[in-house]
Amino acid sequence: MRRALVGAVLMTACGGAQEPSTTVRVRVSVTDSPDTVTVVQAAEPRVRRPRAPTPPPRVVTPDAPHGCGFARPADAPPLPDWDGVALGYGHSCARMSDGTVRCWGANLNGEAGTGTTGSERGPSAPSQVRAIEGATQVCTGASYSCALLRDGTARCWGNNSDNQVRFELRASCTATPLAPSVDHIASLACGARHVCALRRDGHVWCWGEHAPNYRPWQVRVPGRVVEVAAGTQRSCARTESNAVWCWTTTERTPVEVQGFTDAPAQLAVAEHFACAVLTSKRVACWGEGYHGELGGGVAAESRTPVVVAGLDDVREVAVAHQRACAVLHDGALWCWGTIARRRGYRREETLEAPQRMGDLGEVDHVFLGERHGCARARTGDLCCWGANYTGQLGRNEVSSPDLVLDPAPVTW
Repeated sequence: MRRALVGAVLMTACGGAQEPSTTVRVRVSVTDSPDTVTVVQAAEPRVRRPRAPTPPPRVVTPDAPHGCGFARPADAPPLPDWDGVALGYGHSCARMSDGTVRCWGANLNGEAGTGTTGSERGPSAPSQVRAIEGATQVCTGASYSCALLRDGTARCWGNNSDNQVRFELRASCTATPLAPSVDHIASLACGARHVCALRRDGHVWCWGEHAPNYRPWQVRVPGRVVEVAAGTQRSCARTESNAVWCWTTTERTPVEVQGFTDAPAQLAVAEHFACAVLTSKRVACWGEGYHGELGGGVAAESRTPVVVAGLDDVREVAVAHQRACAVLHDGALWCWGTIARRRGYRREETLEAPQRMGDLGEVDHVFLGERHGCARARTGDLCCWGANYTGQLGRNEVSSPDLVLDPAPVTW
């Protein structure tokens, strides 16, 4: 069955409007401290395999070096030292090397960390989040943000309508970073309205949307978890034995994903599909693929992982609503699914097989949000494109209603 997701920033009771499909629940305080497990995302039940081999992917390259990431002017100001980025529905955050966090874009629920709420358009350039020091990781959901600190605790802020910030908090949002009652955390994964934490003991705990009794719950993943990833309502975990297990916020029993041609080495989870980089340096995707998300050359769905056509020597993969992108070791960026294109028309296009995005030069990492994306160029720039109606591209400006198709650097 096809599903569609509204491409807009989620509004919550905190800022005035209510998120679709969100209810404000009664919070229950808790005193016991949970353990942890690692999580992975589940696939959809129906199977339809691609029918025919795919043609070699087309390469789209610029006529001449231009755009973000090709070169920096000699007189350009020095770039700040940052090493992690997370994109929400209408906001973006970056972890800086000094352990602080900067966010920009929507702040209706306090997700930009400015200390205030109620502004759909928050800071359109990076602004330091208050009261966050010693951060080692940052992750973002639909309209909230979290940071993992060096001491193994977390701090979250923004929309709390599903208890994704703190389940004891009797408020629908908070502009003040608060600590969830899970500790000894090794890594965080933020879904749209839920959070999963991989604890240092290899266990995964999740909280937020549909949590039983509104409290953190342990995901019973067989084996020790080494990686967890989260999508809209789905999460997946990879174990030491390279098994992948997935579940949802309503179906909390993990189901193993079977059919990998090689062992998975990195996971990425979206709303209705997921992808993994394999040890063979190829990418395999599974779930719904009606918009080309699986990269197999046809619009289809599959419970069994499908190897993405024409991609080799892949370094990492990122996914978001109806699209995926992979970075190769040579710095090339390839994307498939619903992609914003810049050649001759200002609209999104469905790509059923990967195509190279030539407007960015060579990149090291890629990050995808609901309707915007960013990449770390090898020049050190953070280059972003896509929707900018809340200032989520970090250019110190707001663009509405068109998509911004030319990548440009964030204004630090």
